[in-house]
Amino acid sequence: MDLECDMPYTPTSTCFDFGPYTPYLVGISDGYIPALEIWPNPSRGILNLQSDRPGTAQLFDIRGIPVTPRWEVQDYRRFDLTGIAGGLYFLRWTSNEGKIFTQKILVQP
Repeated sequence: MDLECDMPYTPTSTCFDFGPYTPYLVGISDGYIPALEIWPNPSRGILNLQSDRPGTAQLFDIRGIPVTPRWEVQDYRRFDLTGIAGGLYFLRWTSNEGKIFTQKILVQP
C-alpha cells in the first residue's frame, strides 16, 4: 500500500495507515518492536507501562517538548499524569540498549 504522509519523508521514515484517519509519520523505524504494554490509553491521570526489558520512558507534547522527567522503568511502572493538561502526547520508550519506540498517548481532562 502506498501511503502519503503530511510530514517530510526520509528513507527510514515509517508511515502507518490508521483506517479512515489520515496517515501520519510517527517516527524512524529500525525494526525494533518491544514487548510493551501501555494502559489505559486514553488515560485520565494514571498510565501503566510494562516492558520485557529495562529502559526509560518520557512524555512529550505534540511539539516534541518534554512534559515529564525521564522515568526509569525496570519491568513495570505506574505514572501519575494528574498535573498534565488533556491532549495528545507521545511516550518515548528507550531501552538500555538504545532502541527507541514511540507511542501516542491521549490524556483526558
